[in-house]
Amino acid sequence: MTTLDDYMKKLRSEGKACFTKEEALKDLGISNVNLNARIQRAKNKGALISPSRNFYVIVVPEDLSQGAPHPADLTIMLMRHLKINYYCCLLSAAQQYGAAHQRPMIFQVMVSKRMKKLRFGSVGINFIYKKSLEGLPTLEIAKREGYLKVSSPELTAMDLILYTCKSAGLGNVATVLYELIDSISGDKLIELAKHTSGKGWVQRLGYILEQLDSDDEKKAKHKARVIAKLAKYLDEQDISYLRLTSEIGVKGCSRNSKWKIIENTTIESDL
Repeated sequence: MTTLDDYMKKLRSEGKACFTKEEALKDLGISNVNLNARIQRAKNKGALISPSRNFYVIVVPEDLSQGAPHPADLTIMLMRHLKINYYCCLLSAAQQYGAAHQRPMIFQVMVSKRMKKLRFGSVGINFIYKKSLEGLPTLEIAKREGYLKVSSPELTAMDLILYTCKSAGLGNVATVLYELIDSISGDKLIELAKHTSGKGWVQRLGYILEQLDSDDEKKAKHKARVIAKLAKYLDEQDISYLRLTSEIGVKGCSRNSKWKIIENTTIESDL
């Protein structure tokens, strides 16, 4: 009789790193009770994790110390199994472009369905719900278990503004945006703004970018071009004053007329 260990080795030899209970029952030809016992023993050894009901991911020897595959690979397998629209987002997306000033403590994934965060050993995934992901620009980056959907640099910038509280605060967002700016297209930002009917996040983004100084002449010129595109787009919109951060009051705060931003906090980046 084939053991579960042998079954998992066979799957790995075929380039597979996950399986469902239904598949294992069929392939092994054993009872549900027997399979459950074997799965529990494998989980106790750290050789198997279950990120979703009746769905199992094999933990190869090189990943045992962290308790799970890399979160990017785990995300690929889980989203493929659940058939949920998703993309790697925020600080985790910025890191894919080499623009994360601080390594995110937990892998961030935008999903079209509410999901609880996952934690296996030192590997954690935080799922952030967005009602619709349709038409949002993403790229695919090759990983061990397939291609990871990642928010485009422009979508990453938008999300960093919209989800500042999940991005280690406004100062960290400013730092990451500075590192990301070389990858951002002004034209694509405007396309995204039109697709999302975005005004508020464009105002905040333009204001933040304008506060960031650069000793790099090439970076400074590109940033200026992006800012000009954002300003031109907003000139054609009906916009109102809004707080730079929504968590703080506005009494006695100055106002920036160009971006119509109420300056109710200061931006303290790590640059």
